[in-house]
Formats: sequence, C-alpha cells, structure tokens
Amino acid sequence: LIGLAPKIKPSLKLARIGLGVRMLLSIVLTYMDLITDFLVLKEYGEGGEGKRKYFHISIAILAVSTLVNMLAAWIANKKKGAKTIGKGVVLAVMQLNPLVHGLNVWRGVEQSEDDTVPTFYMFLVVRVSELIFEVMPETVLQLFVIYHTKKISWVSTFSILSSVASAAYIMTDNSMMFERSNMVSERIGDY
Repeated sequence: LIGLAPKIKPSLKLARIGLGVRMLLSIVLTYMDLITDFLVLKEYGEGGEGKRKYFHISIAILAVSTLVNMLAAWIANKKKGAKTIGKGVVLAVMQLNPLVHGLNVWRGVEQSEDDTVPTFYMFLVVRVSELIFEVMPETVLQLFVIYHTKKISWVSTFSILSSVASAAYIMTDNSMMFERSNMVSERIGDY
C-alpha cells in the first residue's frame, strides 16, 4: 500500500478540488437565485395594487421553502439536543443550509452516532427541497406574472435565468452524484 499511495494521492487531490468547484458553483447558483428572487419580491411590493397578490404569493413560496429547511434541520439534529437544533433552525431561517451542508460534504464530515441523516444525504435533501419548494414555484410565478402583465424587467429576466440555471444544475449534479456513488459502491464490492 505504501508504494501505491504516491500514485493515488494526485487523483484524490484532484477529486477534492473537483468536489470543491462543484460545491462552490452550486452555492453561487443557489444564492444568486435567492438574491434575484428577493429583488423580484421587492419589485412586486413596489408594483402597486396590480402586483400586490404576486408579492403575497412570492412571500408564501419563500416561507414554505424556509419552513421545509427548518424541518430538515430539525430532523438532522433531533438527537443532538436543543442547542444544536436551535442552531440548525437559525441557519435554516438565514438560508445558510446549502452552504453549511455543502461545506460538510466537501470537508468529508463523517456521520456521528447522533446524526439521523448522513451528511451527503442531508445535502441532497436541502438541494432537492430547494428545487421543489423554491426554485420551480418562483420560476412559474415569475413567468405567469410576465405573461399576464406583459411587462418584462431586467430583474425578472435575470431571476428567471438564474432559477433555470440553478434548477438545471441541481438536477444534473444530483443525478451524477447518484451515479458516482453507485460506481464507487460497485467498485468497492469488486475488491
């Protein structure tokens, strides 16, 4: 094994760099989408009575997404005590779950006895819930508003494009992660 270690080390270093770049891109797309959604929300709030109902719907979408993140934080930390649960919930409210779980996956944090969900699966849960409860509904709402008001602003256009990019990245990266994990488990089974 000692002779094999120098041959494996460069590959492991590149794999870690690749994972870091994927996590960074995922986090950038997530927060870019979130920021543009808040800008569109501000636009709806300042749009007068005609856009007031869209403002409320957008608030509801963001609130449901935050509640799902809070639930995921509670599930992940329910065996760890009130202080850890509170910290997880506060991070979820501050929309920092993707960042925290992404860093945990990149650092290779191992599952402890108190973890109810493995780190990698928690990251997947956060990303898929983001896709289902925030990205897709906000995109549909924004397209609906553009269709019915016939007004396109640069903020809504950029928000829709960032949502589509975020959704596409989440879907493709998650499917590739699943395939990679299957390949690794099959390779390990061969040895």
